Amino acid sequence: MAVKILRRTGWMGSLLSLNIKIDDEKITALRFDEKKEIDIPNDDMEIRVAQFGSSSNRITVDDGDTVMIRTPIVSHVLMYSFFLFLILSFIFSITLFSNPWIFITVAVILLMLEFITDQYRLEVIDKAEWKQNSAS
Repeated sequence: MAVKILRRTGWMGSLLSLNIKIDDEKITALRFDEKKEIDIPNDDMEIRVAQFGSSSNRITVDDGDTVMIRTPIVSHVLMYSFFLFLILSFIFSITLFSNPWIFITVAVILLMLEFITDQYRLEVIDKAEWKQNSAS
């Protein structure tokens, strides 16, 4: 019994591999824009991915399913917000952030949101969508 997995996460997290976990046990890793077929011992297995403190939703897969790994828009918004905050805080550091506790508080809140939210989204797709994404 096998499940096909396709990673389409864009640039987010592209430097590190995603660990694929079935029932919370690491099975393999998936690099940027990679596709793999993994064997599952039986139907109704719970799958998720994790990468250096970030994780995904959990879905149940059956034999023959095709799973797409994507990055949700919320992850992009949080990442851009964090980088924008860092850049703006260095540009306007004298006038806006005379008190370092404001900077530290906002930075910690943004980082906590990064780790609380799911950075990746797993979804089962149909075979037509698999072929379309495999070709690109």
